[in-house]
Amino acid sequence: MRCGCGHRFDGSEERVGDPVLRQKWELPEVVPLVTEHRVHGLVCPACGTAVLAEGDGISGSAFGPRLEAQIAVMAGVYRLSRRQIVELVDEMFGCPVSVGAVNATIMRISAVLADPWVELRDAVCKSEAVHADETSWRLRGESSWLWVAASALVACCRIDPTRSQAAAKELLGEDFGSFIITDRYAGYHWLDVLQQQLCWCHVIRQFTAVSERDGAPGRLGHKLLDRAREVIHAHREYLQDGHDLVWLQASLAPIREQIQALPETGLRGRHLKTRRFCADQDAPPPRRRQLARPMSRRPTRYRLTVHQLRDGASTKVLEVHGNAFITAVATITTDGQDDIVDVHLNDAGPRHLQRFIADAIADQYPPSKRPR
Repeated sequence: MRCGCGHRFDGSEERVGDPVLRQKWELPEVVPLVTEHRVHGLVCPACGTAVLAEGDGISGSAFGPRLEAQIAVMAGVYRLSRRQIVELVDEMFGCPVSVGAVNATIMRISAVLADPWVELRDAVCKSEAVHADETSWRLRGESSWLWVAASALVACCRIDPTRSQAAAKELLGEDFGSFIITDRYAGYHWLDVLQQQLCWCHVIRQFTAVSERDGAPGRLGHKLLDRAREVIHAHREYLQDGHDLVWLQASLAPIREQIQALPETGLRGRHLKTRRFCADQDAPPPRRRQLARPMSRRPTRYRLTVHQLRDGASTKVLEVHGNAFITAVATITTDGQDDIVDVHLNDAGPRHLQRFIADAIADQYPPSKRPR
């Protein structure tokens, strides 16, 4: 090695400072581990029937738990097709598989995750307050809907062909008795009006859209945004300073009157969209639980999850498979158990999901994820 001045270093020179660390990452050569089980057949002396022996690790599947979990993650998280999975597993892992074997594996994983999905749904529905929303979902060229219900710790999703009250009941249960925070979509109106709380994120989004218009509609939107900021400020002060509910109600009363009065002025304007917006505003009073803040950055995470978790051989199978995988990944991003806190899908999410599935396949199902 030479210096810029031409000096050739021989290692005897004075050393200065700490060594500079430079790491190089490399992948190990992947060689599949093949375990051969020699199963003997025995003849029953009573009836003469030939019966194959049974033992630990022997199953109808030709794949082990880790390989099956990897196939499931490829399909459920990374949205690879069956044939893409066949090529990838062969090229990366050296394991020859068929399209039928991949499909059978995915169906088996769906069955493995069915019970955890039901448990998560029950945990969400028993929570004191639940955030719910729905978004469009394309399935083999047809329109479906992805419904999500989330508590402070658990998230559960369900894919349904319709955006109806029946779909909401399937997710929440007809005996749902907790508070629910929504965008006031009619699909939740089968619940008592006192259970339905307003999602201020959706309202602020609508107010912002109005404020971006020219003239009187824009001025109306800015006034509505100012009132919304006052609502959030009052709620934050209520939480931080330890005020009681009487103080909160007294603080919100004048803001509520202004929010109710402002849309009435918009009804007299000339802007058609603004008049429709004002007509649609029922102006519900900002009650205590209507002020629920967004759960960290969860809406963005859900959107990310939606675009990363879709696969299935048919509509019916995909619905079960999709529910299971969406629930598993969404829960990883929101569950505080097992030191997995606020994990991004492109970080440790799929790896943790892979371990979860592998343990479940190996009949080593981890402790319940239901919060206690």
